[in-house]
Amino acid sequence: MGQKNSSLVGAITLPDVIHAADDGDVVDLAVADFLAIDPIASVRRRADAPIEPSSPMVSIALVGDRAFIVSGIRRRHLWLVDSSCAPETLHVAVHRCSDHDAAYRLYRRYERAGFDDDSVAQIMAGYQDNGLKLSSTRLKDGRIANALYLAFRGEYGSEDDDREPMNLRKAIGCVRDELVFLDNLGCPSRVFYSGVLAVAILGLAVDPRARGFVERIARKQGNKRDGLMDPVECVLFLVTLTDMMDRSQTLNYQPELFRRCLRALEAWLSTSAVQALNEPPSAHSSFWFKGKLREHDPSTYVRSFREEKKILNQVDL
Repeated sequence: MGQKNSSLVGAITLPDVIHAADDGDVVDLAVADFLAIDPIASVRRRADAPIEPSSPMVSIALVGDRAFIVSGIRRRHLWLVDSSCAPETLHVAVHRCSDHDAAYRLYRRYERAGFDDDSVAQIMAGYQDNGLKLSSTRLKDGRIANALYLAFRGEYGSEDDDREPMNLRKAIGCVRDELVFLDNLGCPSRVFYSGVLAVAILGLAVDPRARGFVERIARKQGNKRDGLMDPVECVLFLVTLTDMMDRSQTLNYQPELFRRCLRALEAWLSTSAVQALNEPPSAHSSFWFKGKLREHDPSTYVRSFREEKKILNQVDL
């Protein structure tokens, strides 16, 4: 199980690799070490939520020296009963939270988005169905459920949402081409937060001119001029603000980030970007901005996306 340090978590000590991890890092961990960590809550397996017991992707929250499982709780129950169905090594996303309440909100956000066990398995199955072998840090591990909800529905699911959960496996097939395009760009995790990724998927699906916008975001090629920012730089500025949040804030912020980044996409598509970038900002006031963008209603883009994908009336998407 590897060398341990002296920081106690209840009756166990955590591997050094966990304590050394930055917020958002994914580290490898032995199953036995994971099983020694307490779940943040007791969960009951839903009849409609299949579990893929061999899925190695899990998440923990660190609150000081205390660790809690926030994703992978159901699989942990299975592995405690039958360790033979567990993978050899787990890939653990480490989230640093300010207190127990923040860690619990993180767990609830994952659960409400259908992200607690079955969503990653669904998405990875979708990759396999569509022959996708993605390698970018943002896409390869299948943790894009939140981005898919935002792109397909314009919002996360909530506790009061009585709509049918998304069929994430089916959704992958709808956005296969967009995912391939993004993966070929490298799609870095620290840029393509869920809100940004959702805007990229929407833009690429509804308008070919969005390719230049997404490419510039991936390459961090924004422009500043006379104290103003072009749409790409506006997105990168919002990404910088997101980087400064703790993990629970980041998750809660994604729908707002999505709506603000949609305003940048709208500006890019509404103006000739080549012309605007080669002329004074005063000639293109709708293309250059100062400060944080206002939010843009996603309903029109979501509808255009669903029409383009011919899924307008499909209740499981």
